[in-house]
Amino acid sequence: EIVSFNVHRMAHEIEHNTVIKDSMRNGPLTQIVDCWFSILLHCRTSKPALVRQCLNVMSEYLGWIDISFCVNDRFMPMIF
Repeated sequence: EIVSFNVHRMAHEIEHNTVIKDSMRNGPLTQIVDCWFSILLHCRTSKPALVRQCLNVMSEYLGWIDISFCVNDRFMPMIF
């Protein structure tokens, strides 16, 4: 919910979520992206439902993370 743009929030909630997102950008975001890549790589044929869910989660993050985390030579062959 913190990363979703589809939820209406009060100003204090937006501020709070921004602090969390900033912490994520400076911390575990690289590991999160690595997990996405691993799911796409290892589960694309054996667990399509998991891959769909992973792509849905990624779509929630793409509005506020640096796009180069996912639009790069590593990810693009997995998506297309």
